[in-house]
Amino acid sequence: MDITNDMNNNLSEHLDVSKILFDEELMKEFKDTLQDLLAQIPYPHNVRLTDFISHNSGKMIRPLIVIQSAKLLGANEPQLHRAFITGSVIEMLHNASLIHDDLLDGSPKRRSSETYHEKHGKNMAISDADLLWSYSLTHGKIFEKDLILYLLNEVYTVNKGNSKELEIRMRKDYDFTRDDIIEVMRMKTATVFYACVNGSCIITDHKELGKKLKNCLINAGIAFQLQDDILDVSGGKSFGKQNYWDIQESKPNLFLHYTLQTDHRSKIMEIYSKPVGEKSDDDMKFVIDLFCGVLDKVIDIKNGFMNTALEELNIVTENVTDPTELRFLKMLKAIVIALGNRTK
Repeated sequence: MDITNDMNNNLSEHLDVSKILFDEELMKEFKDTLQDLLAQIPYPHNVRLTDFISHNSGKMIRPLIVIQSAKLLGANEPQLHRAFITGSVIEMLHNASLIHDDLLDGSPKRRSSETYHEKHGKNMAISDADLLWSYSLTHGKIFEKDLILYLLNEVYTVNKGNSKELEIRMRKDYDFTRDDIIEVMRMKTATVFYACVNGSCIITDHKELGKKLKNCLINAGIAFQLQDDILDVSGGKSFGKQNYWDIQESKPNLFLHYTLQTDHRSKIMEIYSKPVGEKSDDDMKFVIDLFCGVLDKVIDIKNGFMNTALEELNIVTENVTDPTELRFLKMLKAIVIALGNRTK
């Protein structure tokens, strides 16, 4: 059963997601919470970090999923407070990783602005990112033991994903497999997506539901990342970086994997062996044209993960009777579909 063929039937649910997930009042309350926490970091680190996060957080999808999931699961006032803090912790951890990633990648721009290390220097970038990282985790004292241990484990998983991806790049390993790329996506992106929802399940005492949703949300998170890559190739958008900067950084992905299986392998390897920022316009056009040639194949794979995610979600839903959980699962389905098929 190809669930992606039914996307148009879920249009009303997409509209609900837009209204509920990106509620302006909720966004304001979350930003106030985040800024209050950032203000507690010693000066002048807090000024630099607040400026960076305010310019690079986009729609703050991750924390908003945490908070809205908690609300839909019937969070009381103390639980909702913990959801706001949890969302803030996840957002701070995410931004600390962005500072590190940009430094490792040698990226000069993020969302059309200077990256942290370009603006403040490499040493300050490392120091401030480490400070933000450790400060984030100090808020574990307000969490249940299950939640802080869970978040720590997810942080470790994300870092393993970063390390695996960096290892492939640094070794100039052009024999990486499809499974290698999917595993990186699972650890770096899908794990965080699941953590946002499961964290709310832990906060609101719906722990068993959170466990049952793992397969669904891991597959949905992989589809989310694949859609990011697809949009970058098909839309020619930078998504916060210079156009096609992932190619300049020689990052491994499914587009690279499949083009390496063509007769152009040697040329691709030659281009990807060039230092960051030194690939010419002709190099970029050559790679992009090849990537467009395998676009349909990557879209099919993305749709496969979406189908699996929705099938897993249907299985969970069929075995749930609690009205609160059913209402939450309906909205979760809409969120999965919307994020996995977004156009920007």
